[in-house]
Amino acid sequence: MPHFQIPLDPSTLKPVLCIAGGLLLIMMVRIAFLMRTNNRLHESASKMERLLLIQHQEIQAVKRDSNAWRDEIQRVFGAFRAEFSMRISESELRCQEIRRRREQMEKAATPPPPAVPVMEPAAEKNMLPVPSILTS
Repeated sequence: MPHFQIPLDPSTLKPVLCIAGGLLLIMMVRIAFLMRTNNRLHESASKMERLLLIQHQEIQAVKRDSNAWRDEIQRVFGAFRAEFSMRISESELRCQEIRRRREQMEKAATPPPPAVPVMEPAAEKNMLPVPSILTS
């Protein structure tokens, strides 16, 4: 492997130094842009965190409101169900009372069947036959 050596005379050092200085300057400008971008991203991240915190608080508030609304609806529905359950039981009691009264009235209003006279066989023999309407 051949050994390559750069001569250290001013004519070669000047371009090498210009190239190295130019690269150093480019790197410093690039570092400055990256730092500025990093600061912007950091500010943006902090804004996003604040927005996220606000949104989380709003979501929690909505959740509390919806839970309160659900509890209120359940309470109203429970009261509604209890009220109509009571009304149904009262209605059933009234219906049973009406049926009981109707049965009592029917028993009281029904006259005893009239006594059917029992004919003796001798009386049946003396009776004349009823003429038929269809006989011609």
